[in-house]
Amino acid sequence: MTDVFYNNSYISKKKMKGSQVIRVGMFYDGGNLIRVENANIGVNESITTSTLWQALSGERNISVEVRHELDENLENNVRYETINVTAIKRLYLLCMTNKITYGLYEDVLIQCLVEDYLGNLTSANVSADVRFNGTLIESFNLTEDFTGIYSGVFNRTDVVGLYNVVINATTTKEGYINDTTPTSFEVIPMPDLAISNITLSDKYALAGDYVTVNATISNIGTKSADNITVLIYANSSLIGNQTIDHLSVNESVSISESWILDNDTKSATVIVDPENEIVESNEFNNNATVWFCGIKGDFDCNGVVDALDFVVFEGVYDTICGDSEYNATGDFEDDCDIDFVDFVRFARVYEKNENG
Repeated sequence: MTDVFYNNSYISKKKMKGSQVIRVGMFYDGGNLIRVENANIGVNESITTSTLWQALSGERNISVEVRHELDENLENNVRYETINVTAIKRLYLLCMTNKITYGLYEDVLIQCLVEDYLGNLTSANVSADVRFNGTLIESFNLTEDFTGIYSGVFNRTDVVGLYNVVINATTTKEGYINDTTPTSFEVIPMPDLAISNITLSDKYALAGDYVTVNATISNIGTKSADNITVLIYANSSLIGNQTIDHLSVNESVSISESWILDNDTKSATVIVDPENEIVESNEFNNNATVWFCGIKGDFDCNGVVDALDFVVFEGVYDTICGDSEYNATGDFEDDCDIDFVDFVRFARVYEKNENG
Protein backbone atom coordinates (compact mmCIF):
# COMPACT_ATOMS: atom_id res chain seq x y z
CA MET A 1 0.00 0.00 0.00
CA THR A 2 1.15 3.53 -0.80
CA ASP A 3 0.15 6.90 0.65
CA VAL A 4 -1.79 8.97 -1.93
CA PHE A 5 -2.49 12.73 -1.64
CA TYR A 6 -5.22 14.21 -3.89
CA ASN A 7 -6.37 17.81 -4.40
CA ASN A 8 -9.73 18.81 -5.85
CA SER A 9 -10.94 22.29 -6.85
CA TYR A 10 -14.54 23.44 -7.40
CA ILE A 11 -15.67 26.79 -8.82
CA SER A 12 -19.19 28.05 -8.11
CA LYS A 13 -21.65 28.95 -10.86
CA LYS A 14 -22.64 32.56 -11.55
CA LYS A 15 -26.32 31.68 -11.29
CA MET A 16 -25.93 31.01 -7.61
CA LYS A 17 -27.84 33.73 -5.73
CA GLY A 18 -25.72 33.63 -2.62
CA SER A 19 -23.50 31.59 -0.41
CA GLN A 20 -24.28 27.89 -0.54
CA VAL A 21 -23.43 24.81 1.54
CA ILE A 22 -21.99 22.06 -0.63
CA ARG A 23 -21.12 18.47 0.22
CA VAL A 24 -18.00 17.08 -1.43
CA GLY A 25 -17.58 13.31 -1.60
CA MET A 26 -14.51 11.57 -2.96
CA PHE A 27 -14.77 7.96 -4.12
CA TYR A 28 -12.06 5.53 -5.10
CA ASP A 29 -12.16 2.63 -7.57
CA GLY A 30 -15.88 2.54 -8.20
CA GLY A 31 -17.54 3.33 -4.93
CA ASN A 32 -15.18 3.00 -1.96
CA LEU A 33 -15.72 6.20 -0.01
CA ILE A 34 -12.53 8.08 0.83
CA ARG A 35 -13.79 11.33 2.31
CA VAL A 36 -16.95 13.42 2.74
CA GLU A 37 -16.92 17.02 3.93
CA ASN A 38 -19.20 20.05 3.98
CA ALA A 39 -18.01 23.46 2.82
CA ASN A 40 -19.40 26.98 2.29
CA ILE A 41 -18.94 28.55 -1.13
CA GLY A 42 -19.95 31.96 -2.44
CA VAL A 43 -20.76 33.22 -5.96
CA ASN A 44 -17.74 32.96 -8.29
CA GLU A 45 -15.72 31.55 -5.42
CA SER A 46 -13.27 28.68 -5.64
CA ILE A 47 -12.53 26.14 -2.93
CA THR A 48 -10.03 23.29 -2.73
CA THR A 49 -10.44 20.02 -0.86
CA SER A 50 -7.78 17.38 -0.31
CA THR A 51 -7.41 13.95 1.24
CA LEU A 52 -4.79 11.35 2.06
CA TRP A 53 -5.34 7.59 1.92
CA GLN A 54 -3.54 4.35 1.10
CA ALA A 55 -3.94 2.70 -2.29
CA LEU A 56 -2.46 -0.19 -4.21
CA SER A 57 -0.07 0.72 -6.99
CA GLY A 58 -1.30 0.97 -10.59
CA GLU A 59 -4.08 2.92 -12.34
CA ARG A 60 -6.85 3.97 -9.93
CA ASN A 61 -10.16 5.65 -10.73
CA ILE A 62 -11.21 8.69 -8.67
CA SER A 63 -14.61 10.37 -8.73
CA VAL A 64 -15.43 13.64 -7.00
CA GLU A 65 -19.11 14.39 -6.44
CA VAL A 66 -20.30 17.84 -5.38
CA ARG A 67 -23.91 18.27 -4.16
CA HIS A 68 -25.73 21.44 -3.10
CA GLU A 69 -27.19 20.66 0.28
CA LEU A 70 -29.74 23.53 0.53
CA ASP A 71 -30.88 24.24 -3.02
CA GLU A 72 -32.09 21.27 -5.07
CA ASN A 73 -32.51 23.50 -8.16
CA LEU A 74 -28.76 24.02 -8.48
CA GLU A 75 -26.89 21.54 -10.66
CA ASN A 76 -24.72 18.97 -8.93
CA ASN A 77 -21.33 18.11 -10.35
CA VAL A 78 -19.44 14.83 -10.76
CA ARG A 79 -15.91 14.63 -12.12
CA TYR A 80 -14.00 11.46 -12.96
CA GLU A 81 -10.25 11.10 -13.12
CA THR A 82 -7.75 8.28 -13.47
CA ILE A 83 -4.53 8.57 -11.49
CA ASN A 84 -1.45 6.41 -11.56
CA VAL A 85 -0.25 5.30 -8.14
CA THR A 86 3.45 4.50 -7.98
CA ALA A 87 4.53 2.18 -5.22
CA ILE A 88 7.10 3.52 -2.78
CA LYS A 89 9.40 0.75 -1.64
CA ARG A 90 9.63 1.02 2.12
CA LEU A 91 9.58 -0.94 5.35
CA TYR A 92 6.74 -0.80 7.88
CA LEU A 93 7.39 -1.64 11.56
CA LEU A 94 4.69 -3.05 13.84
CA CYS A 95 6.00 -3.22 17.41
CA MET A 96 4.77 -3.71 20.96
CA THR A 97 5.96 -4.58 24.46
CA ASN A 98 4.43 -7.56 26.27
CA LYS A 99 3.01 -5.20 28.93
CA ILE A 100 2.51 -1.47 29.49
CA THR A 101 3.69 -1.35 33.11
CA TYR A 102 6.43 -3.37 34.82
CA GLY A 103 7.82 -3.85 38.29
CA LEU A 104 11.34 -2.93 39.26
CA TYR A 105 13.96 -5.32 37.86
CA GLU A 106 11.37 -7.00 35.62
CA ASP A 107 12.32 -8.00 32.07
CA VAL A 108 10.67 -6.10 29.21
CA LEU A 109 9.98 -8.11 26.06
CA ILE A 110 9.92 -6.08 22.83
CA GLN A 111 8.51 -7.76 19.71
CA CYS A 112 8.15 -6.51 16.14
CA LEU A 113 6.99 -7.49 12.69
CA VAL A 114 8.51 -5.95 9.56
CA GLU A 115 6.41 -5.65 6.40
CA ASP A 116 7.27 -4.38 2.95
CA TYR A 117 5.15 -1.98 0.89
CA LEU A 118 3.02 -4.90 -0.34
CA GLY A 119 2.11 -5.98 3.18
CA ASN A 120 4.35 -9.06 3.15
CA LEU A 121 6.62 -10.02 6.03
CA THR A 122 10.24 -9.27 5.19
CA SER A 123 13.65 -9.50 6.80
CA ALA A 124 15.55 -6.46 8.05
CA ASN A 125 18.02 -5.32 10.67
CA VAL A 126 15.92 -4.37 13.70
CA SER A 127 17.36 -2.56 16.72
CA ALA A 128 16.01 -0.74 19.77
CA ASP A 129 17.25 2.32 21.65
CA VAL A 130 15.91 2.64 25.21
CA ARG A 131 16.06 6.05 26.92
CA PHE A 132 15.16 7.25 30.40
CA ASN A 133 14.76 11.01 30.95
CA GLY A 134 16.38 11.56 27.56
CA THR A 135 19.51 9.55 28.42
CA LEU A 136 20.31 6.48 26.34
CA ILE A 137 20.27 3.44 28.63
CA GLU A 138 20.91 0.67 26.13
CA SER A 139 20.94 -0.15 22.42
CA PHE A 140 20.46 -3.73 21.29
CA ASN A 141 19.46 -5.80 18.27
CA LEU A 142 16.24 -7.80 18.01
CA THR A 143 16.51 -11.40 16.79
CA GLU A 144 14.17 -12.89 14.18
CA ASP A 145 12.60 -16.29 14.84
CA PHE A 146 11.24 -18.81 12.33
CA THR A 147 7.80 -17.14 12.34
CA GLY A 148 9.20 -13.75 11.31
CA ILE A 149 8.82 -12.13 14.75
CA TYR A 150 11.73 -10.02 15.97
CA SER A 151 12.29 -10.15 19.75
CA GLY A 152 14.60 -8.55 22.28
CA VAL A 153 14.69 -8.24 26.07
CA PHE A 154 15.52 -5.12 28.08
CA ASN A 155 16.35 -5.91 31.72
CA ARG A 156 17.71 -2.65 33.14
CA THR A 157 14.45 -1.61 34.79
CA ASP A 158 16.13 -0.51 38.02
CA VAL A 159 14.55 2.97 38.22
CA VAL A 160 10.86 3.89 38.55
CA GLY A 161 9.51 6.04 35.71
CA LEU A 162 8.73 6.25 31.98
CA TYR A 163 11.09 4.61 29.49
CA ASN A 164 10.98 5.67 25.81
CA VAL A 165 11.95 3.23 23.08
CA VAL A 166 12.81 3.95 19.44
CA ILE A 167 12.86 0.90 17.19
CA ASN A 168 14.63 1.00 13.83
CA ALA A 169 14.28 -1.29 10.82
CA THR A 170 16.94 -0.99 8.12
CA THR A 171 17.63 -2.94 4.97
CA THR A 172 20.25 -3.03 2.23
CA LYS A 173 17.62 -3.74 -0.44
CA GLU A 174 18.00 -1.23 -3.25
CA GLY A 175 15.52 1.63 -3.32
CA TYR A 176 13.91 0.85 0.06
CA ILE A 177 13.10 3.47 2.67
CA ASN A 178 13.81 2.37 6.27
CA ASP A 179 11.28 2.78 9.08
CA THR A 180 11.36 3.96 12.69
CA THR A 181 8.64 3.65 15.30
CA PRO A 182 8.42 4.83 18.93
CA THR A 183 6.89 3.06 21.91
CA SER A 184 7.16 3.37 25.68
CA PHE A 185 6.60 1.54 28.94
CA GLU A 186 6.50 2.48 32.60
CA VAL A 187 8.22 0.94 35.60
CA ILE A 188 6.29 1.21 38.86
CA PRO A 189 6.69 -0.31 42.34
CA MET A 190 4.86 -3.64 42.59
CA PRO A 191 4.54 -6.38 45.19
CA ASP A 192 5.77 -9.88 44.39
CA LEU A 193 4.14 -12.62 46.46
CA ALA A 194 6.05 -15.89 46.66
CA ILE A 195 5.63 -19.25 48.42
CA SER A 196 8.54 -21.12 50.01
CA ASN A 197 9.29 -23.76 52.64
CA ILE A 198 6.17 -25.82 51.90
CA THR A 199 6.30 -28.95 54.06
CA LEU A 200 4.11 -31.71 55.49
CA SER A 201 4.02 -32.68 59.15
CA ASP A 202 4.26 -36.31 58.03
CA LYS A 203 4.92 -37.08 54.38
CA TYR A 204 4.46 -40.79 55.15
CA ALA A 205 1.00 -40.26 56.70
CA LEU A 206 -1.70 -42.84 55.99
CA ALA A 207 -5.45 -42.54 55.48
CA GLY A 208 -7.12 -41.44 58.71
CA ASP A 209 -4.01 -39.63 60.02
CA TYR A 210 -4.18 -35.99 61.07
CA VAL A 211 -1.70 -34.07 58.93
CA THR A 212 -0.64 -30.42 58.58
CA VAL A 213 0.77 -28.53 55.59
CA ASN A 214 2.97 -25.51 56.33
CA ALA A 215 4.25 -22.78 54.02
CA THR A 216 5.91 -19.36 54.10
CA ILE A 217 4.28 -16.48 52.18
CA SER A 218 6.69 -13.64 51.40
CA ASN A 219 6.55 -10.27 49.65
CA ILE A 220 9.83 -10.08 47.73
CA GLY A 221 8.65 -7.12 45.61
CA THR A 222 9.03 -3.34 45.99
CA LYS A 223 5.54 -2.39 47.24
CA SER A 224 3.38 -3.62 50.12
CA ALA A 225 0.28 -5.78 49.54
CA ASP A 226 -3.03 -5.97 51.42
CA ASN A 227 -5.89 -8.47 51.78
CA ILE A 228 -3.98 -11.42 50.34
CA THR A 229 -6.03 -14.56 49.76
CA VAL A 230 -4.36 -17.94 50.35
CA LEU A 231 -6.06 -21.20 49.31
CA ILE A 232 -4.93 -24.66 50.43
CA TYR A 233 -5.88 -27.83 48.53
CA ALA A 234 -5.57 -31.55 49.16
CA ASN A 235 -5.31 -32.82 45.60
CA SER A 236 -8.02 -30.64 44.01
CA SER A 237 -10.25 -30.35 47.11
CA LEU A 238 -10.22 -27.02 48.95
CA ILE A 239 -9.36 -27.55 52.63
CA GLY A 240 -8.40 -24.01 53.66
CA ASN A 241 -9.11 -20.37 52.79
CA GLN A 242 -7.06 -17.75 54.65
CA THR A 243 -6.46 -14.01 54.36
CA ILE A 244 -3.23 -12.16 55.14
CA ASP A 245 -4.14 -8.57 56.03
CA HIS A 246 -0.85 -6.94 55.05
CA LEU A 247 2.65 -7.78 53.85
CA SER A 248 5.28 -5.06 53.72
CA VAL A 249 8.28 -5.27 51.40
CA ASN A 250 10.55 -8.18 52.44
CA GLU A 251 8.04 -9.33 55.08
CA SER A 252 7.05 -13.00 55.48
CA VAL A 253 4.35 -14.90 57.38
CA SER A 254 3.82 -18.60 58.02
CA ILE A 255 0.52 -20.30 57.27
CA SER A 256 -0.68 -23.82 58.07
CA GLU A 257 -3.74 -25.97 57.54
CA SER A 258 -4.61 -29.35 59.08
CA TRP A 259 -6.99 -32.07 57.92
CA ILE A 260 -7.60 -35.80 58.11
CA LEU A 261 -5.97 -37.67 55.25
CA ASP A 262 -8.08 -39.93 53.03
CA ASN A 263 -7.09 -42.74 50.69
CA ASP A 264 -6.97 -40.60 47.57
CA THR A 265 -4.82 -37.68 48.78
CA LYS A 266 -1.43 -37.60 47.09
CA SER A 267 -0.45 -33.92 47.42
CA ALA A 268 -1.10 -30.60 49.12
CA THR A 269 -1.02 -27.30 47.21
CA VAL A 270 -0.86 -23.70 48.42
CA ILE A 271 -1.97 -20.87 46.11
CA VAL A 272 -1.59 -17.19 46.94
CA ASP A 273 -3.76 -14.53 45.25
CA PRO A 274 -5.58 -17.16 43.12
CA GLU A 275 -7.69 -14.60 41.21
CA ASN A 276 -4.71 -12.31 40.46
CA GLU A 277 -6.43 -9.44 42.24
CA ILE A 278 -3.03 -8.02 43.23
CA VAL A 279 -0.90 -6.74 40.36
CA GLU A 280 2.57 -8.26 40.82
CA SER A 281 5.87 -8.04 39.03
CA ASN A 282 5.91 -11.86 38.85
CA GLU A 283 2.69 -13.88 38.67
CA PHE A 284 4.43 -17.26 38.22
CA ASN A 285 5.60 -17.93 41.78
CA ASN A 286 2.18 -17.95 43.44
CA ASN A 287 1.66 -21.67 43.94
CA ALA A 288 3.61 -24.57 45.38
CA THR A 289 2.90 -28.29 45.83
CA VAL A 290 4.27 -30.91 48.21
CA TRP A 291 3.77 -34.66 47.72
CA PHE A 292 3.03 -37.46 50.14
CA CYS A 293 5.24 -40.53 49.86
CA GLY A 294 2.35 -42.84 49.08
CA ILE A 295 3.76 -44.23 45.82
CA LYS A 296 6.01 -47.24 46.04
CA GLY A 297 9.31 -46.48 44.31
CA ASP A 298 8.91 -42.68 44.63
CA PHE A 299 11.84 -42.10 46.98
CA ASP A 300 12.00 -38.30 46.53
CA CYS A 301 8.22 -37.91 46.95
CA ASN A 302 7.70 -35.78 43.84
CA GLY A 303 4.69 -37.74 42.59
CA VAL A 304 6.47 -39.67 39.84
CA VAL A 305 8.86 -42.63 39.72
CA ASP A 306 11.77 -41.38 37.62
CA ALA A 307 15.50 -41.73 36.99
CA LEU A 308 16.46 -40.25 40.36
CA ASP A 309 14.33 -42.88 42.10
CA PHE A 310 16.07 -45.61 40.09
CA VAL A 311 19.45 -44.47 41.43
CA VAL A 312 18.12 -44.74 44.99
CA PHE A 313 16.50 -48.12 44.27
CA GLU A 314 19.86 -49.49 43.16
CA GLY A 315 21.22 -48.50 46.58
CA VAL A 316 18.48 -50.29 48.55
CA TYR A 317 18.27 -53.40 46.35
CA ASP A 318 19.00 -56.69 48.10
CA THR A 319 18.49 -55.25 51.60
CA ILE A 320 16.20 -56.43 54.38
CA CYS A 321 14.57 -54.88 57.42
CA GLY A 322 17.28 -53.96 59.90
CA ASP A 323 19.87 -53.05 57.28
CA SER A 324 20.90 -49.39 57.39
CA GLU A 325 20.20 -49.05 53.64
CA TYR A 326 16.72 -50.61 53.78
CA ASN A 327 13.89 -48.28 52.69
CA ALA A 328 10.28 -49.48 52.74
CA THR A 329 9.48 -47.27 49.71
CA GLY A 330 11.30 -49.85 47.57
CA ASP A 331 9.69 -52.86 49.22
CA PHE A 332 6.68 -53.38 46.95
CA GLU A 333 5.68 -56.65 48.62
CA ASP A 334 6.07 -55.28 52.16
CA ASP A 335 7.90 -58.46 53.13
CA CYS A 336 11.01 -56.76 54.60
CA ASP A 337 13.08 -57.96 51.64
CA ILE A 338 13.82 -55.83 48.57
CA ASP A 339 14.55 -58.48 46.00
CA PHE A 340 14.15 -59.29 42.29
CA VAL A 341 10.33 -59.33 42.54
CA ASP A 342 10.45 -55.75 43.87
CA PHE A 343 12.77 -54.81 41.00
CA VAL A 344 10.24 -56.15 38.47
CA ARG A 345 7.43 -54.20 40.12
CA PHE A 346 9.61 -51.06 40.25
CA ALA A 347 10.17 -51.39 36.49
CA ARG A 348 6.41 -51.56 35.92
CA VAL A 349 5.76 -48.21 37.66
CA TYR A 350 8.85 -46.47 36.28
CA GLU A 351 8.01 -43.08 34.76
CA LYS A 352 4.43 -43.24 36.06
CA ASN A 353 2.86 -40.66 38.36
CA GLU A 354 0.25 -40.95 41.09
CA ASN A 355 -2.50 -41.13 38.44
CA GLY A 356 -0.90 -44.10 36.70
